Amino acid sequence: YKRGLLSAIFSQKLRFKEFDSYWEHKTLKSITTLIKDGTHGSYKDVNNGIPLLSAKDIESGKVIIPADCRKISIEDYKNIYKNYSLNKDDILITIVGTIGRLALVGELKQKFALQRSVGILRINENNNPRFISYVLQSEYVKKQFYSKVNQSAQGGIYLDTLGKIDFYSPSLREQEKIANIMLKIDNIIEKENILLNLYNDYKKGLLQK
Repeated sequence: YKRGLLSAIFSQKLRFKEFDSYWEHKTLKSITTLIKDGTHGSYKDVNNGIPLLSAKDIESGKVIIPADCRKISIEDYKNIYKNYSLNKDDILITIVGTIGRLALVGELKQKFALQRSVGILRINENNNPRFISYVLQSEYVKKQFYSKVNQSAQGGIYLDTLGKIDFYSPSLREQEKIANIMLKIDNIIEKENILLNLYNDYKKGLLQK
């Protein structure tokens, strides 16, 4: 249902009655104030430090911080972020290996750093970051990812190529309305997944008994 709804919205077959203006052609570069990747450096692992995450830790729209993840020293962490910092509503996107998995940065309650397999997109004030995250999940954009992945041993997409990803986008007010509706659907999906996992655990328990 979500895929079908996204397809209908981004093909403009489904519009809200109060909006009738044309969608504008844009590129990621034209709507961002920051496009970069995580650190390329090599660091010594420590037992008690700051998590250093990679593309495998971006999953189902979230940043997953495993208990056994790599950790680096606070000094290395500060060095990574000496010229910039992660902000709330930055979009994280996997750009090495499996391309296009996304997470929207929420309240930064726990510090973490990112390796080069994760790209960081900061959306400008004229666009809604959550809406853009849904744009990046559309089939139109996914096809571009697949066509632009370089053919190295570990397929990836370069930052300048990432900036050339193009799409059509409505006014900020329409973006916000679409984003709010899609967020409600995502919340329903998350609740249903939790319920499904509980039933699966219950089933396993019954089978064991």
